[in-house]
Amino acid sequence: MASFPNSNRTLIRSSNITNAPPDFPFAIEGCGDYTGNMVQILSLALSHLPLVIYDTRNGVRSPYGFKAWFKSDEVSTYVRQILWSIATAQTLKGLMPEPKIPTAPRFACITPATIHLYSFLPPDWGLQCDMLGQVASFYLGGSSYIFICPYFWHFQVVPPRRNCPSVVRNEFRGDYHSNFAEFSMYIIIHEMVHFYLGTASLSPQTKPPETYPINDVVALNIEDSIHNPMNYQYYLAMVLQSCIAFPNPDRPPFSPVQRNGTEAGATTIASAIATQSLTSVSNADTEMDIPSATTW
Repeated sequence: MASFPNSNRTLIRSSNITNAPPDFPFAIEGCGDYTGNMVQILSLALSHLPLVIYDTRNGVRSPYGFKAWFKSDEVSTYVRQILWSIATAQTLKGLMPEPKIPTAPRFACITPATIHLYSFLPPDWGLQCDMLGQVASFYLGGSSYIFICPYFWHFQVVPPRRNCPSVVRNEFRGDYHSNFAEFSMYIIIHEMVHFYLGTASLSPQTKPPETYPINDVVALNIEDSIHNPMNYQYYLAMVLQSCIAFPNPDRPPFSPVQRNGTEAGATTIASAIATQSLTSVSNADTEMDIPSATTW
């Protein structure tokens, strides 16, 4: 289990405790012997994202279910911008604990015994890593930190083989959780979606709350779909595993009336990263300069 080195109970800066390559775009703190694992997982995530990003150009014509996850071509630019921001490690400003310093997501490996090193983290949030030992990671809204719990290392990095759920009577069937959720690369991307969605992201504390069950995710309206991190996670998994069977959200048992009850407003759609401040915003519809993980 990774643990913090001795400290003076102030924020430990990653430059003092990480062995990640100097040009690696993400800070990794306190992961000890697991630092190399984090570099591998994040590098794989960045190397796989371009395929998903380019598929967003297909919109609802995507063979991997963009229509099921996001419902409309109108939001393809929004979805692409979120994924592009992850793939290029875009920096944001105004985030705790150093709001004046632009930063990409920072990853901190923690245990209940060392959570106190992050004084800006509410005490009850620290308990998340100890709840039945089943919490793998979490993003603290308004901060630059994604926290990695000991349980995170329980998961395989990527699926060992293609494992797609079936669709019966226009619903997903099968063990979708082990197909699409229980892999550390998917989990890391999920947390980074939270980071780049910012205050617009659905979470257990929002109304409506973040949605996890796969058919409930398909049932979300357009605006909730683009703000629910599991939609991105399932879409990414479908693309990377070449899964081409998915429900039609316009047909029963899904309700188009209910689904379309809250349309994504024009301002929401047009502003791909309006909820946090990118220090430099690029157009995701142009050619993307995405770094190659093989160089790290």
